[in-house]
Amino acid sequence: MTTNPTMSPGFLAEGLKLRHSGDDEGALACFQRAAEMFPELATICAENAEMAALAASERATPAVAVRSSAPRHGLTKGIFADQLAKLDRPAKENSKEELLDTLAQEEVVIRRLAQAQRNAPSPLVSVIMPTYNRAYVIAEAIESVAQQTYPNWHLEICDDGSSDRTREVVEAMKNKRISYRQLPKANGAKARNQGLRRCKGEIITFLDSDNIWHPEFLSACVGSLARNPEAQMVYTGYIDTEVRGTRLTGAELKGRRVDYGALFERNFIDLNTVAIRRSLYESAGGFDEALVRQQDWELILRYAAKTRPHFLPLHLVLYRRNPAWGQVTLEQKDVDTRTRIQRRHRRFYGGSLRAGSGARGKKQRAAHMQRLIRIKISAPDRTQAKEWGDFHFANQLGAELAKLGWNYTVDCQDEWKRSEDEGQVDLVIRGRHRYPRSERGALNLLWMISHPDRLAHGELEDFDHVFVASDVYAEDL
Repeated sequence: MTTNPTMSPGFLAEGLKLRHSGDDEGALACFQRAAEMFPELATICAENAEMAALAASERATPAVAVRSSAPRHGLTKGIFADQLAKLDRPAKENSKEELLDTLAQEEVVIRRLAQAQRNAPSPLVSVIMPTYNRAYVIAEAIESVAQQTYPNWHLEICDDGSSDRTREVVEAMKNKRISYRQLPKANGAKARNQGLRRCKGEIITFLDSDNIWHPEFLSACVGSLARNPEAQMVYTGYIDTEVRGTRLTGAELKGRRVDYGALFERNFIDLNTVAIRRSLYESAGGFDEALVRQQDWELILRYAAKTRPHFLPLHLVLYRRNPAWGQVTLEQKDVDTRTRIQRRHRRFYGGSLRAGSGARGKKQRAAHMQRLIRIKISAPDRTQAKEWGDFHFANQLGAELAKLGWNYTVDCQDEWKRSEDEGQVDLVIRGRHRYPRSERGALNLLWMISHPDRLAHGELEDFDHVFVASDVYAEDL
């Protein structure tokens, strides 16, 4: 019986599982759906779909059928797999076997991506690792970096005033690609910023000293950025666990494609899963040292405002929680910086401050949307926006609208479709490119500032009101 792919939690993993079980028709449907959802994996999906189609059409000849070669729970050897071997029980209703089976199926994709990356250029990757009194676990984090199959990396360890044996543990590793710096006690943001200022890598990544990477993490991220030259930031999924003695419990697979409204409400992009181009750091800056916690969320919001983060749907990071380790996330829950961060970033997102999920939250969000203008410009993306005059014009216009009590965003071409269900007004600054009219019920305004000769026949009819920059334009139209 063919499995309905719309009911599958992960189309790619489900497709591999179905191929392994012999359901080639179901696998073919899953691969095709995965390719639609994740262009990043289109090539691999196409290859698997082709093999599944061949097997389905020639099912009478068993020798032709191609099956997944992934062994049961066949994770790549290393500290990542060793730690998962300690898994006691996963979270929610999933069984341990189901979770490990999903990871094993993902391993097929991970190996294929790694193989494609082997002979590709290898730009230097800087790994920023802050630490504070982690002598008992930092060696595991460092080992997960040392076990990376990607060859060209350098680890910057920034010690935020440790008083234990952290220095001795690091120095005992005796790896020339590791730099260790002892800093005066401050906070994680200052420690990370020290690493950012000193690092030399063309690509920058982050790993906390109590978490662990899959051996192919760097290879997968570098490959993703290479295949998507317009992307400035990529992130992966992760495995969220809790350490209980020598066991891991409550394991849960996490990761989702970026959704700006949801990201504004809470952070679902873990910093340990992120890789960025140096140019993004140089243009948007580092961590806010004034924040006691949630500096990672603020940074990701800032980066997401400049470039659309690219999601690689593979679980390549092991995130470990343990109350005994004194983690900031667990210790400082009473320090509320959420409102402060949201106020700073409100103009980039369609969320409302502290809007809950109930009736009151819906009213709060609705009130916010009624005062939201989305300004659409022709600049291709935020990496090129400053070179376009309409970008500066739109931001000045937005600043004036803000004085009148309006919230606003400035959307480049790659962001035109990001919030089709949000905002009361779409204001198109018409230059070189035509904007496809939104059908979601917003008030559609067109302000022509240049290139009236580029208007298509009937284009003005798509808008409720049209404004022009001069009497000459008005006469022409």
